Amino acid sequence: METLKGDFKVVKQIVSRYIDVKRPIMIWGGMGIGKSTLVRELGEAKGYEVRDIRLSLHDPIDFVGAPRIVKVEDGSEVTKFFPPSFLPTSKDGKNKDGKVLVFFDELNQANRMVQAAALQIMLDRTCGDYVLPDNAVIIAAGNRQTDNAFVQPLSCALENRMGHIEMEASLDPWIVWARGEKMMDEIVDFVQFKSDLFYKNTGEPAFPTPRSWTFAEQLIKGITDDKLVKVLLASTVGIGAATEYDAWMKVYRKIDVEKILDKGEIPDLQSKDASVKYALVLSIAGLVRNNKEKGREDNLAKFLKIVPTEFQVLFFKNITTQKIQKLLDNKSMEEFVKLINKVLE
Repeated sequence: METLKGDFKVVKQIVSRYIDVKRPIMIWGGMGIGKSTLVRELGEAKGYEVRDIRLSLHDPIDFVGAPRIVKVEDGSEVTKFFPPSFLPTSKDGKNKDGKVLVFFDELNQANRMVQAAALQIMLDRTCGDYVLPDNAVIIAAGNRQTDNAFVQPLSCALENRMGHIEMEASLDPWIVWARGEKMMDEIVDFVQFKSDLFYKNTGEPAFPTPRSWTFAEQLIKGITDDKLVKVLLASTVGIGAATEYDAWMKVYRKIDVEKILDKGEIPDLQSKDASVKYALVLSIAGLVRNNKEKGREDNLAKFLKIVPTEFQVLFFKNITTQKIQKLLDNKSMEEFVKLINKVLE
């Protein structure tokens, strides 16, 4: 299947426009890369209540609703179907503007009859007696056939009712998010060093994804037993990724960045492998994020001048824009202005 692709930021812009014009769109992508997070963020930003409906858990009759016998104007009785609570109505009152994002997640894991119900709602904004409110917008999401997620093809009629965009796992936006969430530097730094392990569907039950790295960080935070850390990581991101993280931490802990900032003692980086360089630069960036470079900016500049450009970029990408502006107040950092402007573009 050939589909338009984009990272988290690009997909967010496209889906945002679909919401503005109230048209449905399908977000394709692997497990745990942030599709649900993207929808929740857009809902919050635009003032929409988000109704997360996992279609794979429903039967077609769920959408028709429960039957009741009611009297009509001529006194006769008819069967009327009352809508299920998971679908929004104009009388919900949960959102003062009545704005609801109906999120049909796992759309292509649902059986064909459930997909047909979803199609009717997208096409006619009705299903049986149910009517989708005017201020409701539909967004769908699902995995690709290559993700081993037991998906089935969508009908052409359903596909043609939506826009389509495939979201690719994107490291840079996740790093910004992870830093904002105060995730462990060790986890975020390792994923930058081993970017191929940011998302890697190995076919095993536990494998690295943005979501599983987030779970892993929650599990190991505060744990000091290295063997336990490795086991906990293996249970979430897989044995291979856990083994590489364990090796990385052995290097990470040996880095003494205080010598660089305090005494200006610059190590011989020519003889160091990439893991040491990454650990060194990211460790220093961590100190700067915590304002521990104050009064030592000259030694920081001295260090940055001897590292390759790619590691200078790595450093500036891992501190905030506000912090960069403060560093530039120091004359020793002036030569990095052009590089910083490229990073911030």
